[in-house]
Amino acid sequence: MNTEEKYIYRIQFKTEDKTYDLYVRNVYPSDMHGFVCIEGFLFLEEHHLVVDPRIEKLRNEFGEVQMSLIPYYQITRIDQVREVGESKVREENNSDKIRHFPTR
Repeated sequence: MNTEEKYIYRIQFKTEDKTYDLYVRNVYPSDMHGFVCIEGFLFLEEHHLVVDPRIEKLRNEFGEVQMSLIPYYQITRIDQVREVGESKVREENNSDKIRHFPTR
């Protein structure tokens, strides 16, 4: 690999109700114990007249974010890739899973 060529990273992580697949330029351990720092969010640029609502949802959520801290235990996978793919967010169906005890 020459010095001009840069890798990017595909990171997959889960929250309580969503699974995210995102592409970022940098992934590294945070100074804050128990977190991974991700920054330089990338979105696949497609030139279509129809706007994909899934991509727009991700752009609205992460488009202005410069850096995000993700807890280690939420990360499922980190891959080093050469090209940006399609970022995704999926709603998880937790109807058959254990739920948090309500606090109110």
